[in-house]
Amino acid sequence: MTPGLPSPSPPSPWRAPLATVFAVALVVRAAVLWQLAGSPVTRFLIGDAATYDAWARDLLANGWLGREVFYQSPLYPYLMGALYAVAGPSPMAVRVVQVVLGAGSCALIARAGRDLFGPAAGLAAGLLLAFYPPAVYFDVLIQKSSVDAFLLCLALAGLARGLERPSPARFAGVGLALGVLLLSRENALLVVLAAVLFLLLHFREEPLRRRAGWGGALALAAALPVLPVAARNAYLGGELVPTTYAFGPSLFIGNARGADGMYVALRPDRGDARYERQDATELAEAAVGHALRPTEVSRYWARRAMEEIGADPGRWLRLVWRKWLLVWNGAELGDAEDVYTYGEEAPLLGLPLRVFGFGTLLALAALGAVLTAAEWRRLGFLHLTLAAYAVSVTIFFVFARYRYPLVPPLVLLAAGGLARLPEVAAERRRRLLAAGGAAAIAAAAVSSLTLVAPGELRAPSRYNLGNHLAAAGELPAALAQYDRALAEKPDYRAASFNRAGLLARLGRRDEAVLAYRRHLGAFPDDAASQTNLAALLVESGRPAEGAALLRQALAADDSPRAWFNYGFATAAAGDRDEARRALLEALRRDPRFFPALYQLGRVLEASGQRAEAAQAYRAALEVQPGSPEAAAALRALGAP
Repeated sequence: MTPGLPSPSPPSPWRAPLATVFAVALVVRAAVLWQLAGSPVTRFLIGDAATYDAWARDLLANGWLGREVFYQSPLYPYLMGALYAVAGPSPMAVRVVQVVLGAGSCALIARAGRDLFGPAAGLAAGLLLAFYPPAVYFDVLIQKSSVDAFLLCLALAGLARGLERPSPARFAGVGLALGVLLLSRENALLVVLAAVLFLLLHFREEPLRRRAGWGGALALAAALPVLPVAARNAYLGGELVPTTYAFGPSLFIGNARGADGMYVALRPDRGDARYERQDATELAEAAVGHALRPTEVSRYWARRAMEEIGADPGRWLRLVWRKWLLVWNGAELGDAEDVYTYGEEAPLLGLPLRVFGFGTLLALAALGAVLTAAEWRRLGFLHLTLAAYAVSVTIFFVFARYRYPLVPPLVLLAAGGLARLPEVAAERRRRLLAAGGAAAIAAAAVSSLTLVAPGELRAPSRYNLGNHLAAAGELPAALAQYDRALAEKPDYRAASFNRAGLLARLGRRDEAVLAYRRHLGAFPDDAASQTNLAALLVESGRPAEGAALLRQALAADDSPRAWFNYGFATAAAGDRDEARRALLEALRRDPRFFPALYQLGRVLEASGQRAEAAQAYRAALEVQPGSPEAAAALRALGAP
């Protein structure tokens, strides 16, 4: 050793376990991502993933300030945009970064477990999260859940460390992590409040001034990331919107009549993130009769939600109970994508999911909560975090990705229980063991309730994949996805309709006719299916059958297009008088409807009414001056 130099500090004996947890988690996630390479689930961006990708690309193309007050949380698309700026617009690069971030979450939760319960519990916590299938799924999904988990694990690790070495700087670090989380999940505000409350209650032996200083440092640090976003929204919108203005629409979606605890689109059949802001604004403005500012849109929907709650409190209380059960249910409620479909594409994900899902974790956490009950004061922040987040999800509606932030504190409780179990068993504390076992069984029972049919969990992903494959021109592969969606959910209206249309695109007319007939047997009010089936019948040389179907469809659809379709079919069936009447009905509804004008000319020409036909063709050319069909028809008649 060189004289005069201090001795090097011995390496921390816990660096190796942390590195091991990180490495194991990284390998697990990388292996699953490798299995998914080339799969349709990673080839296409579905639902929110497509929205985030488009937002990130827009930031690069049009500037980082944006043009509107935020409706959706900005953190994730801005992070994507920053990554795109460095690595190019590659969703796979986002998945790779999230794999690393997810492994970091496992190391952080291992660090928190060690500080709370000791080395064995720390290792258990890290490995539980490393192998937990939904955690792996969210780390390979283009979705903000991976970032959310990392930030929450960072905050929990800071709080756990702060129990032994409290300081304003350490708690400010916790607040900063939670403040950034607020830019992704606004309901994390309840977690911030829970953390401040914990600091005030836990350190009761400390002077109130010191406790208030710690809590204040945490709260102020949590506010720091929000301030630039609030200033940006005020600059663009002229009013205070701290993060987004989606509170009111989300409250309505989760609590209105017809709500079932999951997402219900404001407009039927528009359950796409691309349209939610537009629909929320347009519907609110149509209801009040004038333009609305963002905060007014939010207040409108919040008021509507409260009116519907007040109109039938009993219904709402039953709904809240259902949502509370869904929060703790073992089923992973997906929306556009789901973990089960990913598991079918990646066996390294799907096989563990069969035995280690949310229900198993919840049972282990219930056991841990009982076995560590004597340490309730020290572990209060875990219980408060769980309660705050569960309540915040129940207020709105439930998706697996919304309740995923419950997983890190549940992992810590589970690891604590596993670490305490040998000690409790060795001491033969039978009552405590019995209580823990009963709690685990009760949690498993609650989580195993069938609240949502299994097909409802898997069918939407297959349907969405079918849509993307069809749009890409991969029709046989799309048909296979629609078949799988209908196998999971036989009454899936949209999948049944699209499957019939796809058969027609593939040239399999007879099968398409049968598919449309089966679809109409289940959904007789589907005017679009009646129209499509009629068109197939006309193409197949059965125009009279097609015209009869279209006549029925007019009862549900009185649009110009519907009358045109009926006129086209009746003309093909040889009933020119009825065709002329139908086409005139279409034009009465829309005098500038080009297809009806042109087809009317065809019918009049076939009936020998050449002058009237020429007049119809001229009217068609006024609507579409460049139409070669109308121009050629006029020339054939010898008309100027």
